[in-house]
Parts: sequence; structure tokens; C-alpha cells
Amino acid sequence: MPNLLIVEDDPFLRIVQLVLDPNASRERLAAFADFFAMTSGFCRLVREGAAESRRPLSAEVRLVETQRSLRSNLADANGLIVESLTVVADELAAAPNLKAVQKYGVDVRRIDQAACAKTRRCSSQHPAPRQYRVR
Repeated sequence: MPNLLIVEDDPFLRIVQLVLDPNASRERLAAFADFFAMTSGFCRLVREGAAESRRPLSAEVRLVETQRSLRSNLADANGLIVESLTVVADELAAAPNLKAVQKYGVDVRRIDQAACAKTRRCSSQHPAPRQYRVR
């Protein structure tokens, strides 16, 4: 099964889809190419760098807009990136394959650290304060 990354549909987080998902739409790619016009070939350069690494980065990226949509997409998710959506015990229970939760931004109140500790599936002891690794 390919990697599945669930990403909150935030205007800036959409770039994750362009970098990791080879099936991202041409329209979205064109929009971001225009946005990053001052950085010539930004998405292409990131993809090429990933392809040259020993473990190329690629994943199906599903963008979700609501808490309900988030929960309904977690069953096969390997990773999760949120900005304003909440990650609590319900989300952790719905995601048996989850390996990492990443919070975009500095406010981590929407990630229930107690639920992560209680389920022993995530650890807030990771050096990056906004990233939680699933055990």
C-alpha cells in the first residue's frame, strides 16, 4: 500500500500535495508555480531532490476541510498534518496505521498530548516541538 498522508486543506499546506503526490492536478501545480514564481522551479527542485535520496518521497495526499472529513479519511493514513483541525483520542483510534502527526504553526493546543500519551501511540518527546511520532 502506498503512503497516505492526510493534510488539512489550508492554503499554504496544499504545497505538501504538490511536493509529495505525483497525481496532483495540473491546475494546482500551475497555481503554485505562479505563487512561487520568484523561486524558479521550486516544486520540481524539491521532487528531484527527493528522487535522488535513498528513500524517495512520495505519497497519496488527501486534503480535508472539516473535522468530519478528517475522521473519515484516517483509517489508512500513515501521516497527518493539521493547522486548525483537532487531533484527540477519537482521531488516534480511527488511525491504526498512523506514524506521525505534524502541527503546522506554533499553537499545539489542538493536539491532545494526554490522549497521545494515554494511547502510547504518539510521543511529544520528539526534538521538534510540533511533531508527534507514533510508536
